[in-house]
Amino acid sequence: MISTRGEPPATSFRVRIVRPDEQWRRAIALFEGSKAANPAAALAAWRNGRGGEVKMSKGMQALIACFNPAMIDETRLLDGSELDLGWDGDGSIHWRFLIPKDDGTFSSLATAFALTEGQSEPPIGSIPVDRLRKPDGPLAARGPKGTAVANTRPALVDALDRGVDPAAPSLLKSGLSVHIKSTALADSRAPIWARRIGATIAAFGGREFVAEAGFQGEDIAIKVHLVTSNLRSIVAVPRAIEPEWLDWIPKERTIAAVSFGLDSDRGSWDRLFELADRIEKIDPNKAGAAPARLRLNLLITATAGIQPDLDLWPKLKGVSAFVVAGRDTGRVDTGLIALHTSDDAAARRIVNQSANRIKRISGNLVVDQRGSTTLIATDAATLKASLEAFEHPDRSAGNDLRKRLPAGSSVVRTGAFWAGRTPGLEDETSTEFVEALSETPPILWTGVKDRAGVVDVVVASGLKETIGRFLDKLPLKTPVDGGENENRQ
Repeated sequence: MISTRGEPPATSFRVRIVRPDEQWRRAIALFEGSKAANPAAALAAWRNGRGGEVKMSKGMQALIACFNPAMIDETRLLDGSELDLGWDGDGSIHWRFLIPKDDGTFSSLATAFALTEGQSEPPIGSIPVDRLRKPDGPLAARGPKGTAVANTRPALVDALDRGVDPAAPSLLKSGLSVHIKSTALADSRAPIWARRIGATIAAFGGREFVAEAGFQGEDIAIKVHLVTSNLRSIVAVPRAIEPEWLDWIPKERTIAAVSFGLDSDRGSWDRLFELADRIEKIDPNKAGAAPARLRLNLLITATAGIQPDLDLWPKLKGVSAFVVAGRDTGRVDTGLIALHTSDDAAARRIVNQSANRIKRISGNLVVDQRGSTTLIATDAATLKASLEAFEHPDRSAGNDLRKRLPAGSSVVRTGAFWAGRTPGLEDETSTEFVEALSETPPILWTGVKDRAGVVDVVVASGLKETIGRFLDKLPLKTPVDGGENENRQ
């Protein structure tokens, strides 16, 4: 065992790479049938068609150039690699990255960096150590358990000594697996924001928060779930959303939308507010803060004129909301919140008590009711768009979103993001990319109830079609024998 002075930090976040060659292969497959065989070829043809200039950073160009068939075998060396993060006594972050299957390729690359931008460091036992960049860049070394890179010497020694964690095998066949450990985040050495994450995971009865990301066919999917502990969840699993809640979302110009169910049981609200207080007061400076429930109730009463503990929390079944880009400004400056209550009378009471007061606070805000749903919009035009969407299915995003929800499952929350409508996107990317992205389906998020709680999945689909549309719009020219021929149409 390698020994060193100084204790490495406890691991709070762990990222594991699983079969990256399969991910590389699937990314390249998205280009099949398009005007370029792979991302690297597309970049080269685009750059050639633009006279050598493209609107993209050198680092991004280098990354894209790596996505070519010749790199697939090289990426296999990263299979099983792990990135660990933690904190030391003063709250500063420590990280370590271990490549257990390195055949010398990555260690040679580290040596090359040390020779050009870094320097040699005192060895760890008989193992040479390189600093990749002077004066305080990452450290790298190759030991019996693989090649390690870390930002501190104790973390580097720990990676060389421990190797990858054999006790945490991933069920993921290919992609990235991220584990967030609630007990490690509760460590007093962790910053306040990290401890709040740990407290939230523990409150939902979780030992670990796990995210798995990668290609599923032609889609990119991120699956998030809790690894349960012996502790009972403090917060109840919410009720399922009702499909018609999605009908309030207009199809045109909506950038993002969300809908989620709630448990209106009084005990559930009590526990939820208790959790909010617990998370907030992890910060010693907030230890004397008034209860979150009291502050929120006072705010709602002052602005809307209703008593939440009587008129809102016991009646609230769910909430839906959306935001849109203004027609003139192009910014996210308008939106609507829909409160789904248990009956028409509850919604009518909220509107009757709040409409005049909200009008006095802001002349633009409008409140309306349809059945058991209360609608609060930033302006009359947004309210009108939502009402028209609900009354005319062809103007609503509801049907399209429902088709993509998992059939036969209890969906407790869902959301959508139309990436092609993001304000300011034209300023950051090419016009061709924005036009191609505008026809892409929204990124969909769903939370589905299972035996252990709720599993959340985010899916980005339509990637192959988007790439094809994008490449069709570009002036691609492929160099051939030192000359330039127009790429095939």
